[in-house]
Amino acid sequence: MIIFPEGTRGEPGKFSEIKSGIWHLSQQCPEVPIIPVYMHGLDRSMGKGQKIPVPFFIDIFIDEPLFYDADNAMFKQLLFTRFVTLQQQATRKIT
Repeated sequence: MIIFPEGTRGEPGKFSEIKSGIWHLSQQCPEVPIIPVYMHGLDRSMGKGQKIPVPFFIDIFIDEPLFYDADNAMFKQLLFTRFVTLQQQATRKIT
């Protein structure tokens, strides 16, 4: 299942604040891992509102699993940091 932790797909290439919904789901099923995935180039291939994907390459970066943390703010900050790190890895690899 893919969940956008920002609550929506957001603006291409920019991160928004991570909402608490992902934390609540993790709280209900603490044994289920949350796996941060960053998809570089998705904004060109399937822009928000597009019905048909355009053929562009997409690079996918997958991080280590993250598990429930009772501290909501800490959990969201760690998840956000993981996404930023994946984005930085993508930028280094692509350039």
